[in-house]
Amino acid sequence: PQLAKRMSLEKAYILGVLCGDGCLSYNEDKRRYQIALGVTNKEFFDKFRNFIYNVYNINPTNEYLISKNKNWKDKYITRLCSKTACQDLMSYGKFGVSEWNIPDVIKKSSLEIKSSFLKGFYDSEGDVDVNHKRIGLTSINEKGLYEVKNLLENINIRSTIIFTNKVRGNRKTRYVLR
Repeated sequence: PQLAKRMSLEKAYILGVLCGDGCLSYNEDKRRYQIALGVTNKEFFDKFRNFIYNVYNINPTNEYLISKNKNWKDKYITRLCSKTACQDLMSYGKFGVSEWNIPDVIKKSSLEIKSSFLKGFYDSEGDVDVNHKRIGLTSINEKGLYEVKNLLENINIRSTIIFTNKVRGNRKTRYVLR
């Protein structure tokens, strides 16, 4: 569709989610092409799912996974299996827990596009600290968080990045942007 060929608020949001909790899986050999999200928040799930449909005009799956572990919450899962959609999103850069970066087109876009990208990323990785009256992001991708910090500075929002050394077992060092 025409909307998929240009940057839009919906596509910027999708890119933000892919830098966070979203997943982009592309394997030409196995013919596996997938854009996915699994979350416990229904509102976030619905928003992402609707934006995927609005941009690519293809209905993604709609699943509800009941957790077998009583300590875990049930999940809403959506997937879009489309080679063309995956190739389109991959043209903006890499996505993955430790290798994502903010696409150049987002950095050079309008305030609205930048804000939509940040909304997607904050919906994925954000948290609210009510006691200290601040919002934050947590990631293992230090370089990516510095790009977010620069994007926030471009729209006159002050932030700082700290690292947490509460590393247990096989977990990696986490960075927190506040």
